[in-house]
Amino acid sequence: MKNHSITAGALSVMTALMLTACASSAPSEVRVTQADSGRHIRMHRGQELVVEVPRSGSNYMWDVFEHGQGVFEAPTRQVLQLSEQGAAVERYVFMALRQGEDQIRIVELPSNHSTDIPRSELQLNVTVTN
Repeated sequence: MKNHSITAGALSVMTALMLTACASSAPSEVRVTQADSGRHIRMHRGQELVVEVPRSGSNYMWDVFEHGQGVFEAPTRQVLQLSEQGAAVERYVFMALRQGEDQIRIVELPSNHSTDIPRSELQLNVTVTN
């Protein structure tokens, strides 16, 4: 009788763990880099879209050129030093506020604004669902 209750208890615990694993939600963020430019990204309301682009020094800077439709909150921007050798990235974080579609375009321009022609750009089409 005692062995039967231990086995039943173990099965209950295993079943609960399996159900928890199956019910796990989507990751809280979607990460993309310049290599993902041109992709169509699907995400859920409440997730963050984290965009990382390489920082190439003080002569050029990245800027959010286009995003609209009220799907995302205004992005936050960080410059991160990733190694002692000086490799750095600029990180833009967009919070998905509501369901809809948006296009995000981030461009790299000369910091002295000598031209409007981007040296590099990243463009994403994003669909946010509930």
